[in-house]
Amino acid sequence: MRELASAIGTLEHEEKEKQLEALVRRIEEMLGCLRDYRIWLQEKGIDATNMRAMGSAEGTMHMFAKRSEAKTVEVGRTQGLKRCYERSSR
Repeated sequence: MRELASAIGTLEHEEKEKQLEALVRRIEEMLGCLRDYRIWLQEKGIDATNMRAMGSAEGTMHMFAKRSEAKTVEVGRTQGLKRCYERSSR
């Protein structure tokens, strides 16, 4: 947070400066959102021992999303090819 705030005044474009200032203000308003969610869960009595940090969990979900997207495209291609073959053989 300090590094972000210290960057104010170092950017070349005034519009970027305003955007950075707005971002820093917004983050300061929501500091609780930057907290590790596992600590919050433990405070609520939920065991978070085997849970991964948010960044690594997001990476895992992105990987699974890409895999399922690739399978969907592959299935679509196969079905499309079958239809083309069926039409041409008529």
